[in-house]
Amino acid sequence: MSKSMFFRTVNGAVNLVASETVLYDEQANILLVLGKGCSLLRYDNSDKAEDLFKQLKGKVKPEPKQCIKMENGGFINIEAIKDIRLSEKSGSLLVSGTNDKLLHIFDAEHHTNLEGLRDVLVDGLISANDGKAMPKVDWALYHA
Repeated sequence: MSKSMFFRTVNGAVNLVASETVLYDEQANILLVLGKGCSLLRYDNSDKAEDLFKQLKGKVKPEPKQCIKMENGGFINIEAIKDIRLSEKSGSLLVSGTNDKLLHIFDAEHHTNLEGLRDVLVDGLISANDGKAMPKVDWALYHA
């Protein structure tokens, strides 16, 4: 069985096994797949997005020391992160990519203690500077 996972693009094909960040938003049914340098490999909001996400989880393994592992099995490679901040306007916790685009929103409707979550993520990113692994987030502590 091939470890590759090729998909047709406008100009050819892309191997999604080269993914460094894989995010799936269940509510919006949006799959975002990024490669090195926050380059877009695939954006999918079709009826097949969830199935593709499940396939990717089986083939793409995140770098354990270098990723924020999301509750649904998606992950953000810390090299793709430009900043994590609480929005003064919405109160949501925002994760922006090095491509200056929003990677993920932790909103107050679905999460509690966003300041605590911010602190856990920021402390993990700072400790990664010293080669330590990103801590596993106990997502149950942050559900609304």
